[in-house]
Amino acid sequence: MGLAIEIVYSEIYDRVHLETIPISVGDSGYESVARLYPPKRAFLFSLPLGQGGKTLRDTALCMAGQLPEPCRFTVHYIDLAILENGRPVSPSERIWWESTFEFYVGDKWYLRLPAHRFREKPLALSTYIYIEERQSFSGVFECQWAYDPARKFEVLVHLAGELQRGIS
Repeated sequence: MGLAIEIVYSEIYDRVHLETIPISVGDSGYESVARLYPPKRAFLFSLPLGQGGKTLRDTALCMAGQLPEPCRFTVHYIDLAILENGRPVSPSERIWWESTFEFYVGDKWYLRLPAHRFREKPLALSTYIYIEERQSFSGVFECQWAYDPARKFEVLVHLAGELQRGIS
């Protein structure tokens, strides 16, 4: 007997911390706070539950950047939140305006947008994005703003849509 297919509305989410990286300046050691930068890129959906300290608070993935068999996911909405100390950052905050988000399935990009497009509400996709079982997917958040390293930022991305999964 074959598997039946169940279709449910679901979300796949992932959270990453933005860490500041000191820039070396010759013999003088590390520059002042104004010269500390976040990483050029933070990768989302790259670590599953249990790796790198990730819990259900951080991710819904049981495999790094892939869906288990037999699952498929159709992305209808993408939501991006920038958090500071666990709280949403104000939509007027500079980090929204100096950051970008990209979403990939396999090696192909499907979305490249300034982060400020996500400030007020989730982005409804005019063309759905399809993720097949065992197909890789990833998100890349890039921040160009030099901020005080005492500020602890996190990026949280939700993919919302239809999950098709086989049931016996």
